[in-house]
Amino acid sequence: MFTLVQGARAMTAMCVCLPTFFGTSATAAADPTDNQANNDKLFALLSGGYTRADCQAGKQYPEDPFLARLGCGRTSRPGGPDAATYSLYGNIADLNKTFDRYGASIPCPGTTDPGPIAWPGGMVKCGHDFYPQQSLSMLTWTKDADLVVVNVEGPDLSALYAWWLSAR
Repeated sequence: MFTLVQGARAMTAMCVCLPTFFGTSATAAADPTDNQANNDKLFALLSGGYTRADCQAGKQYPEDPFLARLGCGRTSRPGGPDAATYSLYGNIADLNKTFDRYGASIPCPGTTDPGPIAWPGGMVKCGHDFYPQQSLSMLTWTKDADLVVVNVEGPDLSALYAWWLSAR
């Protein structure tokens, strides 16, 4: 049964994930906030086979204080995600708040710790998509030194995790 709490979670997920699903195009778009420096910094931090042409700058939302956000489609690398969201923050507190919003974590492939778990660049966690009608897996990580949170989605968590190990 769909409860009010589940509805609120779904709305939060839509606010965080909509740029990924509806904001992607084949070419990079102009920054809607005219903050090109932050977009350029974030474009330079793309990983895992993503290029500037694969992603589009997203508009800012008052409830999420990111400095820049990119919504990206499917990566060309095998096992890679169907969609990705890269977000740049101005401080570690905002970065951590967003990382925590990406839902409950489950053990990543080859691990027993449900996470999140530390990796040399920050934190990583595996999970399931927010939407109950979809069976996608999610992988979210931080790049603390760059103040970036990345969230990717795909049908196979093992493949996503293997992609992440080479992409991060």
